[in-house]
Amino acid sequence: MRMSASLSRRVLLRNLAGVAAGGVLGAGACRRGDESGARRIGVHTVGSTLGIHTPAIAAWSELLGEVPGYGPATITRLDRLPVVTQSIISGAGDIGDGDILTTLRAIRAGADLKIIGLSYHSTGLVIVANKGRVPRAADLAAEGTVVAINSRGDFTHVLLLKPLQDAGVDPARLNILEIGGSGDRMRALLAGRVHAVPVHLDQAAELLAQGDFHVIVEPWQVFPAFPCAVLLCRGAWLADPANRPAAVALVAATMRGFRRANADLDWFTDRYRTYATRPDREKLDAETLRPLWETLRDRVRAWPERMELLTPEAIQALVPFFRQAEALPDDVDIEQALDMTVMDDARRELDRDA
Repeated sequence: MRMSASLSRRVLLRNLAGVAAGGVLGAGACRRGDESGARRIGVHTVGSTLGIHTPAIAAWSELLGEVPGYGPATITRLDRLPVVTQSIISGAGDIGDGDILTTLRAIRAGADLKIIGLSYHSTGLVIVANKGRVPRAADLAAEGTVVAINSRGDFTHVLLLKPLQDAGVDPARLNILEIGGSGDRMRALLAGRVHAVPVHLDQAAELLAQGDFHVIVEPWQVFPAFPCAVLLCRGAWLADPANRPAAVALVAATMRGFRRANADLDWFTDRYRTYATRPDREKLDAETLRPLWETLRDRVRAWPERMELLTPEAIQALVPFFRQAEALPDDVDIEQALDMTVMDDARRELDRDA
């Protein structure tokens, strides 16, 4: 087992020290209210926003402020998902928009974290490959083929395992090159340095138009449920009676964002043009975004309106692949890690709205 693939207590503490030294510590959680007295929940997320992220970002920026007693969330952008998790452990923010794998590793290392909801379901990533070099998923592990992923043991690695397993190919045969950032991976594919890469749906059409490429893996076809992007908080924070209603308010607002995005292309388009971090976002109209919206809504099931796809069983089904990627060395008590009661309370709020 590679030590780099697991988050030990020692590594966890060292990384938390780096969060503090970098000026993030305390940046989010101390912002309890604005001049009107409305509470501003500190949410930590990563720096980029694309289609799959849009409903949650809009919910925290707009819909949360419609809840009595709350203003828009104070959103802090960090450069990597592990840093989001570390910042929540440190108390720098109230709620993190993190990934399931890093969160489970942190819990396994002893961190006091609870998973309380989804910021989206599944993933907006697809695997795009050179048609001539990689005609089938099984060819991802062919001799001489190079596959670029973010890093070994993360979810871009996990995405490859089941397609290879289903094709009867040993994933250990993969020749992996670690390249962080989908933009850099796209450039490596275009330059012929690698033969397959995970990229966001928003970027895939652009990539397909530039060469003899095709989408070879759609993760939502492979994993029936993939609760990838999770909302997390410290258990002690959630246990404070002053904080639990805030957690419910934010999760309920996120569900409302999912509902609005599923029902209304124009709402999604307007928020995409507002919050997406791609430079051409303001040039995109509803008809241009329709294929992306329909794929995320209907095929990916990115925005389950009651977060019903986040269950202990769905997470447990992924654990064997996490372990195969040497990303989770031991079993984690999923029932203990996942607090279903916040989603239950948020659903009751939605039912009262209806």
